[in-house]
Amino acid sequence: MCSGHPPFRKGGQDDHYTAVVRRHLKAERPELKLEIKGFDEDLSDLCRRMMSRRPDVRPTYEELQKRLREISRRLDGQIPPRHASVEPRGDEPEPATAEAEEREPGGAGAAATHKTTIAAVLVGVAIGVLVALMIAFVKG
Repeated sequence: MCSGHPPFRKGGQDDHYTAVVRRHLKAERPELKLEIKGFDEDLSDLCRRMMSRRPDVRPTYEELQKRLREISRRLDGQIPPRHASVEPRGDEPEPATAEAEEREPGGAGAAATHKTTIAAVLVGVAIGVLVALMIAFVKG
């Protein structure tokens, strides 16, 4: 998502799922070094290889680890430039802060989970009743 959008998407009506699938199958792989000024060329090429349709072109896990270590050492901890639309918004907490916050019991997520559980139990009971009725009908 360094480019600010998923690969093979243009935005708007051109992003109907069949069009996106067609681009996955036919279009050239995106090149981050062409989309983002100053993006590391080796990292861009590695990302492009990882998205290859041909398995023999995609790096193995071991090669990926090795290449990422090399790129990381060369960049010396510098984060490659991001697309402008990927910049964090000011009203969002930092990821570490969001993870550190404790969730309060009984919040909105708890209500949704409770409703889902009730719905699942009701569906299970309904299926059980239908099966019992079918068995009674077949025997009777």
